[in-house]
Amino acid sequence: MNAKQELVQFLREKDLTLKCAEVRNYEDGNSYQLRKGHSRVDLAMFLDEIDFDYDAEMPADKSHFGNAKSMHLNGALWFTDGTWADRDSDAWTGQERWDRVVTPTIPPHLHALKGD
Repeated sequence: MNAKQELVQFLREKDLTLKCAEVRNYEDGNSYQLRKGHSRVDLAMFLDEIDFDYDAEMPADKSHFGNAKSMHLNGALWFTDGTWADRDSDAWTGQERWDRVVTPTIPPHLHALKGD
């Protein structure tokens, strides 16, 4: 799988814009960062840096249900809408993927009482 193509497809499918990012390639030990406040040129350079192929499937003997060091690609993505994503692997297939996380709404019974 190609890291850049996977990320661009993920962003398009979810209609997301990167705020900042850090991607680590455990196959070669390199880490790539996109800083907060980046320019379009910075984004293009970041995407060019992660334009590499990696093995998206973990061998069965290394599948630890999301254990970061058993994955080939890892990191975190922060989006302008306040959500973020990290890497996970499918428990059945071992296929790696970006997994978007949305902060849940706080239920009314957890709100502060008036006068507190």
